[in-house]
Amino acid sequence: MDDGPQHAAPPAPVERKVHAAATGAGAGVVLAQLVCWVLDNYALTPGVTGDLPSEVSVAVPLAVAYATAWIAGYKARHTPRPDLAARRPRTNEGEWQ
Repeated sequence: MDDGPQHAAPPAPVERKVHAAATGAGAGVVLAQLVCWVLDNYALTPGVTGDLPSEVSVAVPLAVAYATAWIAGYKARHTPRPDLAARRPRTNEGEWQ
């Protein structure tokens, strides 16, 4: 007999640092496209569109997305994990074992 659908445990919450880094990467891609557009239209050869080298158009989005993801993850506050602190007893000196 079938007892009905089996439900999995609810997913654990995503840490703020992971969420911030993923959001930063997405924002970095949008920012990178803006940077490539500015480089193509105004910085390299003003008035000529479409002359941005392919190496630059690949490297700039990678670098900008990586940098924004790293900065966002670094600057985000850490999610407290009281369940981990309860498992590791402290020594007499107050340091973790």
